[in-house]
Amino acid sequence: MPFFLKILYAEDNYELEIDELEINSIKFHELLQKNALHLTHGYGEVDEFQYLHESLKNIAGVFKQSFLENLKSAKNLTKDDVATLE
Repeated sequence: MPFFLKILYAEDNYELEIDELEINSIKFHELLQKNALHLTHGYGEVDEFQYLHESLKNIAGVFKQSFLENLKSAKNLTKDDVATLE
């Protein structure tokens, strides 16, 4: 095979390799964008669950305090009973 044909063949191979690398790079960037989007949604969901968790803790605290106040007003409970419930 003449030398210039070898050079043309090598050039074609390099161009094909460059094309494949560019395609892989594009696919990788698309995957990164997709994963970033999933992470963004995940962070939003975590924030929502943290808010719900704090809200439920606050509601539970208010309910407990209200329950104890109602029990204190009952005539047949002693202070020891209230302390035990607390």
